[in-house]
Amino acid sequence: MSWCWAGLPPWFTAAGTSVSAWDTPLRFLLVGTGSGSGETVLDAGPVLLLVGGAMAVLGLLGLVPGAALSVPRWLPVVLGSVATNAAAFALARVLRPEPRPGLGVGVLVVLVGGALVLVDVWRSRR
Repeated sequence: MSWCWAGLPPWFTAAGTSVSAWDTPLRFLLVGTGSGSGETVLDAGPVLLLVGGAMAVLGLLGLVPGAALSVPRWLPVVLGSVATNAAAFALARVLRPEPRPGLGVGVLVVLVGGALVLVDVWRSRR
């Protein structure tokens, strides 16, 4: 579950500073604008932590005989999609016209981790 810790490495870099998922508002990932002053901000870090915790619980349930059968097949897909989509939105922010931030390693770790979860679900269906 290395991708649940991907909120710690930098997601964006600019002018010698870096920003992790814990400092990246979800609003910025979705619509490309920061939050206004005084607004309550939900950052990507806590969301990825919840998703990673849920995936860890699902992984532990897989160790209990019979418990894995009670987990809906769509749940890992949804959780993996949250991580993959967060990283895809971050990539979209980096690929926009100037000025744009640089890409940090955290985005790539989340993208690969979410994709691996989706591939694992796809392979287990066969």
